[in-house]
Amino acid sequence: MKQKQLGKKKENENPLPGCNQFEDIISVLRNIAPNLTENQLTLLCSQIMASNLQNSKGMRWPREVISMAITLYNRNPSAYRDVTKNGWLHLPSEQLLSLYKNAVCQGPGIIPQMME
Repeated sequence: MKQKQLGKKKENENPLPGCNQFEDIISVLRNIAPNLTENQLTLLCSQIMASNLQNSKGMRWPREVISMAITLYNRNPSAYRDVTKNGWLHLPSEQLLSLYKNAVCQGPGIIPQMME
């Protein structure tokens, strides 16, 4: 008699949806351009995945891309809007960035948690 194993994950199964797709894109990009850094590969892969989505709300952004987007947004919010609205880059929404920024208690001076 076979017993069903509900709720148990297979050993080879990835915990995140689309993780195999992410790894496949990374390996193809490494073959095309072997000199790219890990951050560049992550950005390019996230751009490919975001461009294939019908709705941008379904995108799960890597933390490196979110960190870069927060840096760009803090430097110049209007330029960030121009880059995203004109379709130059697919980046996280301003609402998502504000959620990440406001997750750390802010005050005057340098905040070590924000720098992490």
